[in-house]
Amino acid sequence: KTCGAVISACEKGSQWEKALQFISVMVQRRVESNTVTCNAAISACEKCRRWDMALQIFNTMLQNRINSDITSFSAAISACEKSGMWEKALQLFSEMERSRIYAETTTISAAMSACEKTGVWEMAFQLFSMMGQRKVETDTTAVNSAISTCRRHGEWEKALQLFSVMTQRTVELDSVAFDATISACGKVGEWMHAFQLYSLVASRKTEVDTRTLNGVISVCDKCGMWERALHFFNMMVYSRVAPSTVTLGAVVGSCEKSGRWEEALQLLNILGQSRAELDTVTMSAAIAACEKGGEWDKALLIFSVMA
Repeated sequence: KTCGAVISACEKGSQWEKALQFISVMVQRRVESNTVTCNAAISACEKCRRWDMALQIFNTMLQNRINSDITSFSAAISACEKSGMWEKALQLFSEMERSRIYAETTTISAAMSACEKTGVWEMAFQLFSMMGQRKVETDTTAVNSAISTCRRHGEWEKALQLFSVMTQRTVELDSVAFDATISACGKVGEWMHAFQLYSLVASRKTEVDTRTLNGVISVCDKCGMWERALHFFNMMVYSRVAPSTVTLGAVVGSCEKSGRWEEALQLLNILGQSRAELDTVTMSAAIAACEKGGEWDKALLIFSVMA
């Protein structure tokens, strides 16, 4: 009890190094540990991102048949997730489920974040469903992780499903959730869903950032909707949202694919005057637009600027 109190005091006081030193002394002197002591030690390791030591203490609990509870698993999973050891985090979560220790919001969120990093979208979706079935409170972090995982793997329907479920619950969706869902739709050219989501962002007065507009402009680019692309780009300028190189490339590219070389050149001229950062993709799209319009002299001029 005394050892556990000392470690816990160090951990709560952000003195994690001292807590780890004390743990080392305990190991050397073979001081008998219990669940409370080990939990405090694992929690201290989590705070200073020492996933290796957290797992070492956790394994010691198993070897010495010390009962591991929700605190033990949660701290160990969080330590692995924060340290980038996502596969270890998911292994621990699976072991936790087998032990019939049911996770709370923070632990499931950490596991979902690990799913996002490792690209296991099926498990992320299962974890999200689990939260609903067990009536575990769903937080913004968990939602963002699940939707982002689906986005990365082109599962736009799953991303929309998650988004729809959350609008029916009390979870406040932030710009990350909107951006990830719009981007998921954009990757497969689902422009109607993307535009509906954008309208929802505007109606809720949720902050419209570069990523949000990048998403809808990318949809326009893929679907050959150059007028829409220019419309959203003008909205960026009006709202004083700084366009990224991805945005610029998508707008010019949209004009080029639709054979609107004059609009592409006008836009390129405006961007040049505003000293916006233009990359090779944007300039190449402008050259291609000139080529389609038979404006070889303008194409050579842009090429000379690139050179």
